[in-house]
Amino acid sequence: MNLRVKIGFFMLVLLSVILPTNTLAADDPVAERKALTQSLQARAQAGEVAAMAELGLGYLFGNAAKQDPLLAQRWLNAAAAKGDPSAETALGYMNFEGVGVAKNEDEGIRWYRKAAQRGYPSAQSQLGFIYKNSAPPKRNMKEAAKWLTEAAKQGDAHAQANLALMYESGEGVKRNDAEAFKWFEKASLQHHLAAQKKLAAYYEAGRGTPRDLVKSYMWYGISGVWANQGEEVSEDDPRMKLMKSMTEAEIEEGERLAADWWMDHFREQPATETP
Repeated sequence: MNLRVKIGFFMLVLLSVILPTNTLAADDPVAERKALTQSLQARAQAGEVAAMAELGLGYLFGNAAKQDPLLAQRWLNAAAAKGDPSAETALGYMNFEGVGVAKNEDEGIRWYRKAAQRGYPSAQSQLGFIYKNSAPPKRNMKEAAKWLTEAAKQGDAHAQANLALMYESGEGVKRNDAEAFKWFEKASLQHHLAAQKKLAAYYEAGRGTPRDLVKSYMWYGISGVWANQGEEVSEDDPRMKLMKSMTEAEIEEGERLAADWWMDHFREQPATETP
């Protein structure tokens, strides 16, 4: 089976496993959103904090009866006043990015920090990302390492990938290829595409782990499913280079491992891919 056929097979397996049977046949999604919004609003007005936060998020991202930043801010502020970290994180996003409110990065960071200090991993991850990637004076690699580590330990895939990059470069932490490999691997197992490509490269080079071309081929294959769907595999595909140093049996083993991984990891809904 050539690489193009193999990748096409991966996609068919993936789609057959993760798409629910009612994906294309929802009865009336507009009516369903309206009914959900009414239910959440009744619970929120009765003082249920989780409903306030969910309603605010619905209005923010358009999952409610309508997208309405003003109503989103109202309900998120109500939930945040009760200490809900998901609402605090959403307010951080709105202020930092200027979504529905005047852009105010300092206010956004203030909200992210409130949620992060409550142990909320999404806020910790975003706060670490801001400190890592902002220009001075907001750039603070010590704070970035602190918050990314907190979130990574709680299983946030994006924090794990960003923390791995810090260990790879030695920015904010002591350079450590083994630590970088560890965090790339953890993020890869949660379907983080960029981390999967890095993990494949680490196996190829023997960086932070013993060299293993079969596992490198496997992870390049896994990460290439999305990138190459429906396209011919070009000479730029990293697997083409690996094949020159591998036996036919090793190539077949790499393909088998990649196929098995997709089967095993998409029996449940995959994690959302983010930066």
